[in-house]
Amino acid sequence: MGPQFATHLMNIHEGLAICKSQIAFLLHLAPDVAKVCDSQTGRIAICDSAKSEMGCKKPISDSQKAMGPVCESHPLRPHFATRK
Repeated sequence: MGPQFATHLMNIHEGLAICKSQIAFLLHLAPDVAKVCDSQTGRIAICDSAKSEMGCKKPISDSQKAMGPVCESHPLRPHFATRK
């Protein structure tokens, strides 16, 4: 996963300028952890494999293994996670 996936992620949230800028900042600042964007609130969460507040769990698929820990969200608040 590289810049193309990050660009796709930002396109999903094209209406959330704050969300986009925070994703870009977090990808640059800490590319080794998953970045999660709430499509409804525009808030960013960092998923650490040692924490579980956001419902983080170990990867189960090959694509998730490539991404690292992925935060699962409440069904009514879809999140999108990516790593640089």
